[in-house]
Amino acid sequence: MTNTITHSIPQMKVSLGWVTFPFVYKGQQIIAQASTWSPRTRIWLNDEIVDEIDSWKFSETHDVTLPDGEIIQVTLGYRWGTTLYCEAHAGGQKLFTKGITQDAKGVVALGAFLAAGLAMGAVMYPLGVYIGEAIARASGAGA
Repeated sequence: MTNTITHSIPQMKVSLGWVTFPFVYKGQQIIAQASTWSPRTRIWLNDEIVDEIDSWKFSETHDVTLPDGEIIQVTLGYRWGTTLYCEAHAGGQKLFTKGITQDAKGVVALGAFLAAGLAMGAVMYPLGVYIGEAIARASGAGA
């Protein structure tokens, strides 16, 4: 079994909506996609969506039946850390594997924003309690 990627098939693509992993197996064009905004993954076979799953799991496997009846398993998922990957298997043999590593700076920035939000909340909560009590005292004193 050979896995040949032709020039007519676009290479892996990352866009605002999807991460796309195209490959060719036995002359069949297979495109695996993972949404960047939702838990949706989908598989295209020869320009037709043949499987679509919404799941919050770290990986999801699609069974794709080729026109000759052979079934291949295409897995899209995240490895711990920052890697999105796609693997395809048939008959116990790996047909395709590709991963994309997300920029670690984005994970660090997310952590920094989370820490800043927690610090802001820790400062603002007591201030809000103090102001609320002051308002309650002022409205109770005037009655």
